[in-house]
Amino acid sequence: MNLPVREQSEQAFRKAEEILKTEQMNFGDIVRQWNYLENITDIAHGNQCYQDFNDVRTLFYASSEWESGYPAATGIGTQHGRRSD
Repeated sequence: MNLPVREQSEQAFRKAEEILKTEQMNFGDIVRQWNYLENITDIAHGNQCYQDFNDVRTLFYASSEWESGYPAATGIGTQHGRRSD
């Protein structure tokens, strides 16, 4: 069963946060981010998938200070993603 984009995004950002902490870093140390999202423009649970992703990213990024704003980012849509069975 696939999890909603919001839940998948929360899991991914929690994992990224864990990795960054292990390396004594935080989200503010990210300089470039590529986002690969299955069906990026689809509407699920009343929201666009990319908007749900961006909402989660904003919550996690709020935990860091950004001297020059958020890092450059690219959202790339895919037809197939990883299944969470």
